[in-house]
Amino acid sequence: MMGCRPSEVILLPFGSSLMLSLAARSRVRHARSLLSIALVIGASLAAVDRASAQERTATFDDFDSVALGDRWLMIGGENATAARVPVPAEVKEPGVADRMARIEFVPGAIFAMRNEVAWPELDAPSSIRLRLRAAEASEQDPERIEVRVYSRQRRAWRWRRIDLTDDRWRTVELPMPLFLHSDATHVRWNEAARLAIFSRTAGTIEFDRIELVAAGATEADELTAEALSELAFGPRGRVVRRDPFAIVTDCDDLQVEPILDRLDALRLETDSLLGAPTEPDPTVPLLIFREAAEFRTFFERLGQALQVTVAPPRTEGYTAFGIACCVRSDEFGPVRPIYVHETCHALLERRLGLSNRNEWLHEGLASHFQSRLLAQDEDRRRAATAVVAEPAAWPELLSGKPIALDDYAEAMFLVEWLTADEGRRAKFVEALEAMRRDGSTTFVDGPATITGRSTEAARAEWLDWISRQR
Repeated sequence: MMGCRPSEVILLPFGSSLMLSLAARSRVRHARSLLSIALVIGASLAAVDRASAQERTATFDDFDSVALGDRWLMIGGENATAARVPVPAEVKEPGVADRMARIEFVPGAIFAMRNEVAWPELDAPSSIRLRLRAAEASEQDPERIEVRVYSRQRRAWRWRRIDLTDDRWRTVELPMPLFLHSDATHVRWNEAARLAIFSRTAGTIEFDRIELVAAGATEADELTAEALSELAFGPRGRVVRRDPFAIVTDCDDLQVEPILDRLDALRLETDSLLGAPTEPDPTVPLLIFREAAEFRTFFERLGQALQVTVAPPRTEGYTAFGIACCVRSDEFGPVRPIYVHETCHALLERRLGLSNRNEWLHEGLASHFQSRLLAQDEDRRRAATAVVAEPAAWPELLSGKPIALDDYAEAMFLVEWLTADEGRRAKFVEALEAMRRDGSTTFVDGPATITGRSTEAARAEWLDWISRQR
């Protein structure tokens, strides 16, 4: 994997703007990084050197026996082309033989498997492996691609970016837990349906055998609670589970049962308000740190594992990549309110398929469940008085963009008003599915659509409802 340099820059607001960036690393440092990542996610060393007796594979394509157009197509870019050509005799890279795909990319072009081509069947997959060569790449002029896996249900995908910095053949292995989510979405691997290569630059890239890999017998397509414990706390960490939740902490004396009781109640309240899930929830992690300093430096270590740099949070509660993280405090008793709030974000990411971007939907629902489960009645009354006195404009509140902390209560009351009536609640749940499908929580016209009234009339009814909560 020498010469391959992931180099991602993404802006994801989580509570406050979270800038993810990866500076260029040397080849040696990158190779060491790959080894540490393999250890962190629980893969064996043999998953890196590909010599494990336990390893199993399923092939997407080896380009040898089937016409390229029967399985693949080019999307976008009028001058992009794809061809199946013989592998030159002098090529000795393992897995590169007989025929290969040669793609003439232009920026924005996608080389994608056809919808009708089935996803390979393989139990407990852990990575995607491909052989490739960029014919004209150099350190000064790298070729940049994204390996994407599209959802079968919506326009959303998981992705991993690779920079190719020389013209040698190489075998690249991409651990599935380290694939990022497309903008504003949270995509579970059971949605996976279609492999594609997206190009950010122009150039010729050759591909051969692309495989799905299982390094062991257990599921390894997401970061496990145990891997997060090792990454956050090393040998000091412990994991306490009550499905679907996993509390990961370095606090020996933390009372986990009262916290898990509230999280159980959170799950049931979510079922009641939004409907029970059609399949079991995956693990929802909550990391609780003894020290605020450790909480902040954890995000640096998490970034190293994901090969990105994560700006440290300014607050004591933060949800990033669907991982809820908090600093311990017993000021409010055994269950700090922020434990519920941040875990709600992590649960909703998986339930709704929408990442927490600090917008009205996530913050409104998280504030609602926090208030309801922790009986914050006096806080609610004060918040209702403040909102009625100075309500925010809906176009700003419902834009789908991050909202200010002062607007959390307003978002909470909007969610509660939309779900207080059974007819409106049913329409709200339908709207959530549309948001999931579109990958956006923009909802400026939503209240009018749900109530069947003008925006002005719906807003007046909403403010009247809030005034009665005081």
